[in-house]
Amino acid sequence: MIQRVDSPAGEALAPLCGHTALGTRILGTLAAYGTHTPGVEFWAAPGLAFCLTDDVLTLAGVPGAEETEEIRLFVQSLAPRAVVCGAAAAEALGLTAEACGPVLVRPGQGECRPCGGFARAEALQLRRLCGFLQTCETRSFRAPEPEGFYMDFSHRVRHGAAEGELLLQDGQPAACALAVAVTGTDALLSAVAVRPDLRRRGLGRAAVEGLCARLGGRRCHLLRAEDENEAFYRALGFKENGRWAQCSGR
Repeated sequence: MIQRVDSPAGEALAPLCGHTALGTRILGTLAAYGTHTPGVEFWAAPGLAFCLTDDVLTLAGVPGAEETEEIRLFVQSLAPRAVVCGAAAAEALGLTAEACGPVLVRPGQGECRPCGGFARAEALQLRRLCGFLQTCETRSFRAPEPEGFYMDFSHRVRHGAAEGELLLQDGQPAACALAVAVTGTDALLSAVAVRPDLRRRGLGRAAVEGLCARLGGRRCHLLRAEDENEAFYRALGFKENGRWAQCSGR
């Protein structure tokens, strides 16, 4: 049976999310917005946790055979723009993946190595970061819409549910790594960006290591795009831990 989670602390969700990438995404949103923010909704079912925000449904867990039809009809009734879930859940629910890739995890550790000529920003400087992300776009990395990103990420940072590392060169942004969801034990990395003229100088690695150090030993998760940056994240100590899928919900 699917039940809406509306208790202020959302206690029912944590046991269902575990130490997983998508569970961390859900619990980070819960920590930032709670259960009574318009446009953010949570549900729980046996072995499953759901979060709907910005018309995107995140599902942690895999439905059992007996619950599959109920979950499929529930997702259909919500008609989200997209569903982000594990590849096994997508297959069970008959959802077609529009994007997919491996889930990565790195054990809690953090070593911040110096990077000559670059300084760690004491504050994240989100307004500047919005513009910086626009300049770092590639074929596979599309910067988020600036105003929506600023409002959401700054809110999460204020509630201790997000973190970031920003490297500067002569006072200007050079590289960054962001974690969009942070809990007491886990974090979900969401973006790593380096200024185009400074790439292949170790700044991406330095930004990720600095972020992991800021996260204070939390386990770090990542949804990596298929066939992209595999060697980069392997060198940073990330290992595969299942697969994710993003599917159309309509």
